[in-house]
Amino acid sequence: MPSLISSVRGTLEGTGPDWADVAIGGITLRVNIPSPSVESFGQIGSPVKLFTSLQVREDSLSLYGFDSAEARQTFETLIGINGVGPRVALSILSIFRPEALAAAVESGDVKSFTAVPGVGRKTASRILLELKGKLELDWNAAGAPTMDADALDALTSLGYTQVEAREALSALSADIYDAVFSYVREDIPFYVEEAERLGGPTLELGCGTGRIAVPIALHGVDIVGLDSSTAMLKRARQKAESAGAKNLSLMQGDMLDFNLSQRFPLVIIPFRGFLSLLSVADEERALLNIKRHLAPGGRLVFDIFVPDLNMMVQEGDIPYHFRDVADPSTSKKLVIWNQASYDAFSQIMSIRTIIEELDGSGSVRNKMYRDFALRYIFRWEMHHLLRACGYDVLALYGDFERNDFDEHSSDMIWVATPCA
Repeated sequence: MPSLISSVRGTLEGTGPDWADVAIGGITLRVNIPSPSVESFGQIGSPVKLFTSLQVREDSLSLYGFDSAEARQTFETLIGINGVGPRVALSILSIFRPEALAAAVESGDVKSFTAVPGVGRKTASRILLELKGKLELDWNAAGAPTMDADALDALTSLGYTQVEAREALSALSADIYDAVFSYVREDIPFYVEEAERLGGPTLELGCGTGRIAVPIALHGVDIVGLDSSTAMLKRARQKAESAGAKNLSLMQGDMLDFNLSQRFPLVIIPFRGFLSLLSVADEERALLNIKRHLAPGGRLVFDIFVPDLNMMVQEGDIPYHFRDVADPSTSKKLVIWNQASYDAFSQIMSIRTIIEELDGSGSVRNKMYRDFALRYIFRWEMHHLLRACGYDVLALYGDFERNDFDEHSSDMIWVATPCA
């Protein structure tokens, strides 16, 4: 049964370790939330939206809130398990991001569940058994457009299940990804050269549709591509098979929690994927997890953009023309617009990409919206973050030609290695 209160939108009035007070029209609601969500909120007085689940008991009404409809769905799936109440479910989602939870369930990782307060091995085993096959969540690659919550709600209101709605939207995102980002090519030779230099195997985090992974494989380097989106991975497999890239292995997982049995001389995060981590805690967690997967003397190579202060002072509700692209597979013309708002306190960019597909006469044939968020990082902030996580910075380039970073650079390409 749908929750009586499916979402709340208001002003952040206060936070605690696992709760937030949200003011709505003269009423303040206390919403129980996973503890990591607190870090992603802006300062007091910031606007906030939470997807909520109202839990009714004989002696209480409790509201639980999440930053996505998918997290709420996972919570409601968890509390449907015998012996798992709302507080335990919330504790689980304070340890696991939903995509990591789905991966842990599929791999049967009992040990990870015992880290949750109040969950022993017996309860953990029951949770794994009952969740198997139920968390069919299709999470997108780091840096790729996320599911549009409004579109998801619209499809479910028409009778689609959550899984069916997510599959439809995710397949659409994967189908248009290569067309929308077909202009991004200058980084491919750079990452291929880095992989060839170290000889493989290479691990790519956020491999998406294989834009970088397939060319690396075609140059004879063994590569593992990790992504959290099944639709993106399906597309990558199709491209790899078509190109004959037999030395590419594709796996589903999240850069925060992946756990592989091998170490790599090179880990790469192309196309600003690191910026999809929306809190310092997640950035540190990812860097430490990556370090555990680097071979002695191994390298982490990734790129992020230089924050543009001029863009940050523009009106956030005004769409601006980004570029026109032609779909390489169909030659259809796509007009891309961006609409961005900036939270200077948390350094979060909330971006809406508007994609217009034109017909032969120049009229808009189809229009799509994709919302996503990035956390921008400044040069010395990134430097100290790497150092704090136990890395030495070997190089910082200003472009993919390996020119030194300077005041005119628009990109930061970092090369780091674990401290000896």
